[in-house]
Amino acid sequence: MRNGEGHFTLITFWENLEVIKNFAGEDYEKAKYYPEDKAYLLEFEEKVAHYEVFAEA
Repeated sequence: MRNGEGHFTLITFWENLEVIKNFAGEDYEKAKYYPEDKAYLLEFEEKVAHYEVFAEA
């Protein structure tokens, strides 16, 4: 909680970077928002963070 506001981190898992680019476009680090997000979000980050996850099956 910061200044009476709750902050959340959304984590999604994607098969690979190409799949992310198919969704987000070539500028895949630019945050993508939907019109209804205005009703729920106080701030709109310009960029997103991507991380690689390594695991053995």
